[in-house]
Amino acid sequence: MSLRIKIVLALVALSATATMAIGFFSYRTTAKVLSEQIDQSLVATANRLSQPRNDRNRPGDRPGQPSSRGDLPIEAIQGRSLAQVAGNIDSAAQLIRSDGVVLGTQGLSGSVTLPVDDTDLAIASSSSAESAFRTVTIEPGNYRMLTAGNGKGRGALQVARSLAENEALLATLRARIVLAAAFVMAIAAALGWIIARQVTLRLVRLTSAAERVTETGSLEVQVPVSGSDETGRLGTAFNEMLAALSRSKGDQQRLVQDAGHELRTPLTSLRTNVFTLRRSEELSADQRSQLLTDLEGETEELTRLINEVVELAT
Repeated sequence: MSLRIKIVLALVALSATATMAIGFFSYRTTAKVLSEQIDQSLVATANRLSQPRNDRNRPGDRPGQPSSRGDLPIEAIQGRSLAQVAGNIDSAAQLIRSDGVVLGTQGLSGSVTLPVDDTDLAIASSSSAESAFRTVTIEPGNYRMLTAGNGKGRGALQVARSLAENEALLATLRARIVLAAAFVMAIAAALGWIIARQVTLRLVRLTSAAERVTETGSLEVQVPVSGSDETGRLGTAFNEMLAALSRSKGDQQRLVQDAGHELRTPLTSLRTNVFTLRRSEELSADQRSQLLTDLEGETEELTRLINEVVELAT
């Protein structure tokens, strides 16, 4: 996988993570707000249903809490329009006794019977006016239900509201979050490709130059350099390295040429003296002594030249 693709994938992953995190936070916040609004509307509906029609604002009732109802007659929910009371046409109300027997049910979408479980029975038979929220499933969907006790074991009022509208809203929000994430990822991929191309273009040139040096052995290669960032400094350093290598290669060639010239003279002299030694019977003692002295001097000269070459090479 090339560096360009890695940069693009990193930007896409980063943008997708950020978008999904923001979307998840927005979704959870919206769901919480909608749930709180449903609960508040159930409390308001329970309070209105529990009050006489000519006494809708009794002193002592606190906003957000079911009011004290005392003994609620069945007429409290019969003949009432829940759309007028709750402001929502998909609501239901139900009165239960302390033993769980349903006294009456009112719903606009036909007769909707609300479920009664152990928690509801405990509230209906409790001596204090307790209440509890829960989500229940009633055909054709999910409902948010409030069970508010009358206190002193005198039963309870149950009020429920459909969650279909909230669920549709949250489904739309989820779809929009997914679409937004896909859109952001596409934009990030496009921008990432452009940025990665600009970043890696000089690296591609540098790689091509290095491969050309490896294949041809030529150090006369120049990498186009632009900018003063890390990639630009890398290109400048690469050009300087090639220049230093070229100078070093030139010095080595001159060293070899100079060493060859310096070694040629003593080697020629040695060859001559060796040829002369073959005729040693024709030489006098003084001539042989002089010849041996010359050979020793030429050997020392060769040793000196070799030591200099080795020293320069290292």
